[in-house]
Amino acid sequence: MFTLKLYQNTGQPSGRVAVMECAGIWVTAIDNGVKEVYAFKDRIGVADEGNRTTQFYVGGKPTPDQDAISKGIGGNWYDWGVLENAQGKTTEMIR
Repeated sequence: MFTLKLYQNTGQPSGRVAVMECAGIWVTAIDNGVKEVYAFKDRIGVADEGNRTTQFYVGGKPTPDQDAISKGIGGNWYDWGVLENAQGKTTEMIR
């Protein structure tokens, strides 16, 4: 298993962090340098139960026409993230 850690610097000293355990991730580059990240809980590439695979957006500069992307508290966009293996070593940096 892996740990996905996503960070958003909101201008406050603490910022915002999301941490979740997953079997792996799928990353696709979309417009404006933003990456679409799917975090799979059981098996990479197979939708989680109830077709509820967690989806995030990382990096770049989202534009208002990207409807699926929301910033701020409760949003799904983060500045950057890391994927760590079971030993806590970074295996992937996402920006």
